[in-house]
Amino acid sequence: MMDRASRSYEPTTLVIPGTSPITLRITRYPPGYAMTRHRHCTDGVSVVLSGCLVEGAVDKEVVVGPGDTVLKPAGVNHDNRFGPHGAVLLSLTLVEGTLRDLDPRLDRWRWTANAAAAEELLRLAAVDLESVCRMLPSEEPRLEALARVAPNLCEGGLVGTAPLWVESTRTAIARTDDAHRGERMTVRHLAAKTGRHPAHLTERFRTHTGSSIRSYASWCRAADAFTRLTLSDEPLSSVAYAAGYYDQSHLCRSLRRHLGVTPTTVRMVTQHARWGIATNEPCVRTRLSGSL
Repeated sequence: MMDRASRSYEPTTLVIPGTSPITLRITRYPPGYAMTRHRHCTDGVSVVLSGCLVEGAVDKEVVVGPGDTVLKPAGVNHDNRFGPHGAVLLSLTLVEGTLRDLDPRLDRWRWTANAAAAEELLRLAAVDLESVCRMLPSEEPRLEALARVAPNLCEGGLVGTAPLWVESTRTAIARTDDAHRGERMTVRHLAAKTGRHPAHLTERFRTHTGSSIRSYASWCRAADAFTRLTLSDEPLSSVAYAAGYYDQSHLCRSLRRHLGVTPTTVRMVTQHARWGIATNEPCVRTRLSGSL
């Protein structure tokens, strides 16, 4: 049963068209939304782009945030509760058994804090978006791209196994709400907040996430900008400010570095997907009752 917040409005998803057996979706879940225990008949891989949620499965609950990635084979019973700011997830839905065929190690439910895998998945989506925008075959089909990323998906620390002070550092970096925008996020500043030496914090952070603090912060900004570009009509200058960039040029350079595409390309394909211009579908923007 959904809670009061869940009944007032539903998640919104943007389905990116394509000919691959992998379906690519970007979904915004509203604050406080909840889904009772359920399961899917397909395999799935999802990465949190912004916000946070609690997922329970296999007699375990984990709290996850930006950059965390889940492997979800078909048939896994799970439930979800979304945080006070909701969450945005990038999801790949695959035919049952695909994860096992790619790598036997992928055939079990797990959330990992692997920033490298998260960046690869987001880049996969962004490059695929550009192909859709240009109405050309993708240079690398989704399944082949996922197979290339698969080794990274098997690595990284499990969410919830890092020391609390490492998790609090990730939370501080990932904040995108107005109350914390502009807060200094240097390594020295973060170390002071945790009471750890900067070198020790840097080492443990990289061990758990596979990424440096600076790279993770940069990815979080790029992911936040990506979600704003795909799920809103904000002007590019507003997106740049809201995601923590100095200006539109700074935003453009960052997305090219992390995703291989420009903000304009992301915005253009969003409009195509939103109205079905690049496919035969009348519209691919839908409402969900629960699809995580």
